[in-house]
Amino acid sequence: MGPVVSRPKRTGRAPRPLRTTFLIVCCGHTEKRYFEALCHAVGFAEVDIRVEAKDPRRMITKLTRVVRQRLGSYDQLWAVFDKDDFASFDRLVREGCSVDGQRVGLAFTNPRFELWLLLHFGPWTRDCSGAEIERELCSKAGFERYEHGADVWDLVAHLRDEAVKNAEELEQRRQNDGWAEGSCPSTTVHRLVTALDQG
Repeated sequence: MGPVVSRPKRTGRAPRPLRTTFLIVCCGHTEKRYFEALCHAVGFAEVDIRVEAKDPRRMITKLTRVVRQRLGSYDQLWAVFDKDDFASFDRLVREGCSVDGQRVGLAFTNPRFELWLLLHFGPWTRDCSGAEIERELCSKAGFERYEHGADVWDLVAHLRDEAVKNAEELEQRRQNDGWAEGSCPSTTVHRLVTALDQG
């Protein structure tokens, strides 16, 4: 038997990065379907997406329960919710929250998630009701028969970067004009979209 020759270590190859794990709790099925499709589109599998009652505080309770029951932990926790008529919205947006010391990312929309969908088609800066946002959205191609819970990803996937840009500009305008965090119209959904893109 000849001498044992050790193989040289491979060089010049970066170690495979670990994927970030996400827990996302949404207030509705349209949101859940949107993020499931986005994760599929970017090849992101390390995500657990759930739907909970629309009240933002109940969503945080759900997040807490899931985190405490899971073996191991999630790298990022997110709550996706709307203003609607929930009194807990303003306080949650203002104070933020954490679960067992881990910060929860807030991907909120005021008045409704449909504002985020509308931003795929162009900027929106006017104060409005949820019904007005939905009427405007229904004027867009493919949304004429839009209903809550619909799977809309195929209608807006190619416009995702435009939506992020419009949401960032809306957020910057809100800050420049001194609007309160979470005032109407506003959204931080783009923060979660960007986090998943980078995940």
